[in-house]
Amino acid sequence: MHSLSVELGIDVPMSDGTRLATDVIRPAGGGPVPAVVVRTPYNRCTPASRGLQVDALGLAEAGYAVVIQDVRGRFASGGDFEPFVNEQADGVDTVEWAAVQPWCNGRVGMAGISYLGFCQLATAVRRPEPLQAIMPGLTPCDVRDGWIQQNGEANHGFNLAWMLGALLPVDPRMADPTAALDAWARPGETAAGGSPVDRLIAASPLAGAWLEWNRPDPYAEAPSIPVRDSIAGVTIPALVVAGWFDVFQPSTFELAVALAGSVLVAGPWGHGGLPLARDAGARDHGATAAFDLGGAQRTFLDRHLRDADTAATKAAVFVTGANRWESLPAWPAPTSRLALFPAAGGQLHEAAEEATVAVDLDAGDPTPSVGGRVFPWAPDLVPGPFDQSARDARGDVLTFTSEPLPTAVTVAGPVTLTVATDAARPEGMVFATLSDMGPDAAVWNVADGGAAVTGPSTRVELGHAAHQFGPGHRLRLTLSFGAFPRYRWQPVGGHRQISLGSGTRLEVGIW
Repeated sequence: MHSLSVELGIDVPMSDGTRLATDVIRPAGGGPVPAVVVRTPYNRCTPASRGLQVDALGLAEAGYAVVIQDVRGRFASGGDFEPFVNEQADGVDTVEWAAVQPWCNGRVGMAGISYLGFCQLATAVRRPEPLQAIMPGLTPCDVRDGWIQQNGEANHGFNLAWMLGALLPVDPRMADPTAALDAWARPGETAAGGSPVDRLIAASPLAGAWLEWNRPDPYAEAPSIPVRDSIAGVTIPALVVAGWFDVFQPSTFELAVALAGSVLVAGPWGHGGLPLARDAGARDHGATAAFDLGGAQRTFLDRHLRDADTAATKAAVFVTGANRWESLPAWPAPTSRLALFPAAGGQLHEAAEEATVAVDLDAGDPTPSVGGRVFPWAPDLVPGPFDQSARDARGDVLTFTSEPLPTAVTVAGPVTLTVATDAARPEGMVFATLSDMGPDAAVWNVADGGAAVTGPSTRVELGHAAHQFGPGHRLRLTLSFGAFPRYRWQPVGGHRQISLGSGTRLEVGIW
């Protein structure tokens, strides 16, 4: 164990002269050591930045220099914060600054989840020579279609909650942060001066990013924000952490596939912060579901910044329902594909047929979202599994259920739904949930997702899953044409007949 040196509030110069506030926690004395860079928009001085994103003290005592920095325009750092745009240049400057300090041996890693994960990817695409390991968690492969939008539908609830909860309250350009909260509006709420979101945009330059986020092709002309193809060219070793109930899933799994040198850990976690605990939503997945992120980071850093000879599993996934870990040579693992088809009587089975079903849409009573892959903004948005029975019983939700399973079945890998209809809605969105209905009739969501309706056939990605349906359990598919406030509510009322073509099918992988 080393005695430590702590340097606070270092002004690190960027290439354009902007200075970013940075703390360094490292061993005192001795020779140079590897460095770990953490860049955050959420205040470098908090316990979450120093103890949960990384175990800064533990890493320093183990012989690493931990560099924690407020990104441009946040807290003590200079400049203006514009989400995503400056993180590439500033990340490269910071990595290269750390590498040439007398306390660093020239080998640098990066760490952090969510936006901190994006900071790593933006930096890694430029391939700064000192950067030899990254550890992005709970973050998408491409923010354009994993963060800002999902399946072509604006990620409304997340973007608004993130802006209101994390960004605007401490943005110096927001004159009255409390006034922003009325943007969390019920459908149809209007007032003089426009909708609450309109007023929010007018009140803050930072909130003006909302206009960019709702473009069909956000940040199309921003080369500093990496796209999938540029991510796929990164060969730096990466520890990728994904959550079954995380708002950025399934794009995190796409990230793990794109990064050639990745190791994947996936568990039953939402985007509810750290530590990565055993419980999510209303389910406790057992003691083994809790994940020692700090320990995994240190092992990974030892392997790639110190050349330690430690074994590496390509993919470790937690199987919900069975509540066990599986070590795999790759993800998705080889599976047999199973297609299930909805029927007019509410059945879900292996025979394709057309189904005409009825749905009641009330413009003043939006179809709610209940748990699932959401960003936490209680009480309206809480990630994780919840009993879906009450939602399933609504007149604006279509429900299809399989026969009881004679033996246990494990669904693994991506879950997709194709909705074939030309009469559901010519525009708008469709939302689908795969759930586990137990013998007690409780219905627990396993995977879900929404997509913009663009024609007679709409593909919905429900994300990835690893879930065991026990004997006597049933698979349930639900369809709706809204999931508020997770997605914007686009009011269309009335009693409607929906014709689902024989091409409507749910596809899952079976171990």
